[in-house]
Amino acid sequence: MSLRGIFYSMIKLLLQRLLKSALRFVLLPFLLFTVKRQGQDKVCRVWWRPRKKTIALLVFNHGAFRSGDLETLAEKSEFTILLFNARLQGLIPQIFYSESFTSVDYYRITENSPAKESQLGARKSIKMVLRFLFRIYRIKAVLTPNVRYLNDLDWAYVSGELGVPEIVIYREGLVMYPRAVRGVVERHRLYGEFQGAQICVHNQPMKKIFVESGFAREDQVTVCGALRMTRLASLIHEAKESSASKQVLWLYFVPGLYQYDTVDDLGPRPAGTPAQLYEELLIGLLDYLLYDVRASLLIKPKTTQPKGKLPTRESLYLDLLRHKLTESKYRSLAGSRVRIDAEISMHKAIQESQVVCGLQTTALLEAAVLGKEIIIPYFRKFHDQSWSERLAYKEFPDLLPQVHDQGELHNRLKSIFDGASYCDADITKGRRKLFEEWISPLSEDVVNKHAEVIKSAVAVIDKGRVV
Repeated sequence: MSLRGIFYSMIKLLLQRLLKSALRFVLLPFLLFTVKRQGQDKVCRVWWRPRKKTIALLVFNHGAFRSGDLETLAEKSEFTILLFNARLQGLIPQIFYSESFTSVDYYRITENSPAKESQLGARKSIKMVLRFLFRIYRIKAVLTPNVRYLNDLDWAYVSGELGVPEIVIYREGLVMYPRAVRGVVERHRLYGEFQGAQICVHNQPMKKIFVESGFAREDQVTVCGALRMTRLASLIHEAKESSASKQVLWLYFVPGLYQYDTVDDLGPRPAGTPAQLYEELLIGLLDYLLYDVRASLLIKPKTTQPKGKLPTRESLYLDLLRHKLTESKYRSLAGSRVRIDAEISMHKAIQESQVVCGLQTTALLEAAVLGKEIIIPYFRKFHDQSWSERLAYKEFPDLLPQVHDQGELHNRLKSIFDGASYCDADITKGRRKLFEEWISPLSEDVVNKHAEVIKSAVAVIDKGRVV
């Protein structure tokens, strides 16, 4: 073991002993500074206990929720949404479990497993924290964003032991290509059984995945829609009257980490997005800007957690992109006509653009139902490669138009900016139908559905334990 590894092990051992000693009680008052309140448009400090008439919800791993979900739920005045510090939450699992320990390992712990002692130690420390927080803030339920984040699992389990139900506001919605479906079903099968009270999912396909895997019972999973999509319905009406600039929004993607097929614990995995496709799309977009002085390009990278932080690989490729803009050929585009903005809200980016270009992302369908011109760069030379198994949208070329090389990309952009439209009434109707099937209902009251699930779970408590 390296010196760094020895030092890390010593720190973990010291923290474990601290959490087991009487000194841990001295730390409890400091927990009051680790909780914040989620509002509709901002997060603020908590200066008083939630009113008894409201249902206080404690959120674990709040940074992993999709942007807009918690903000939308906060619209319900009957809920007080409190955010627990995610770094502090993740500290206890880091102390008690090894770096290589996974969520699958966690779910498969038995009484005789080597990790059982670590699990008991983690849960004992967590119980001390949660008893204090639940009492101070009158917590009635806890919310988590997924069932596979190791940092959440012991916290959710202990909450249930203390009679506070866990409701999962499941963040994923677009799991539509066969390999992804098989992989998620297999992962959930390996997990065994759901430990919490309820799971709120976006759509029927996601419910089917949970139930058919045996991970959750039919009555534990409710199709509620996506909370963050509630604003989309109002934007659809606004989009009819708004005019966008001659801007292309690139829903940014980078080449896959593996450029070849691999096999993991969940079976065969197709190759990632080809590096050559990324390069050809980038050059195609930049060359079009040189041709058409009316056009501009907005690049919207996908941030990871904590919010606002770019994944390492995306940061690397953006640096290469910026370097590309320093070349003499493209230097005139930098700044004024090519903008990289990770902070702009997705809906704002879509609204101000006339064309939206991307591969397999929920935002592409959001742009589609907002009536935007869609371009999927499904270049012909890559059709026979296994990566295309990931591209479920390719099955709907009429609803989500494709271009098959740089020439078609150029011609399609010119046609659109010259006034052509590839989105008539029938296409709009088909896009909406696809969105509601794959993503979330647009016409139903999504917020109230989530509220009903939460309130029902809070009501089903028997002798301090969820039943």
